[in-house]
Amino acid sequence: MRQGDPISPFLFVIVMEALSCMLDKACEVQIMKGVHLPEDGSLVSHLFYADDAFIIGEWCKENVLNVGLVVLKWMISVEVGCKSDSLPFKYLGLSVGANMNRIVNWRPVYEIFDKRLSLWKSVVLSIGGRVTLI
Repeated sequence: MRQGDPISPFLFVIVMEALSCMLDKACEVQIMKGVHLPEDGSLVSHLFYADDAFIIGEWCKENVLNVGLVVLKWMISVEVGCKSDSLPFKYLGLSVGANMNRIVNWRPVYEIFDKRLSLWKSVVLSIGGRVTLI
């Protein structure tokens, strides 16, 4: 599936619903501690809006580690044939998790722009402009 596929929003909603159920279950069995709203309010552990996910909970090491287990490993990923990756990895041509202060990590981006600009220059310039450029 590619970005922009007509079915991708539907699949995204299904995945977010599964994540929501997993986070609710984690709060129910007290693996994760959400935040209780004042005056006997409800428990809030996560909020979803469009393509954003906010995980809300007590700020303690145990809670952070448990949320990481629920969210990043998806506990059930092995059963459906998914495997977790490690950092750094490529997403939309960029290295995620790499040290972007290093010039070598920007090399693929530079090469893509260089290739596209060279094609653009050759299409836009007239014969006289190309001769001048040479």
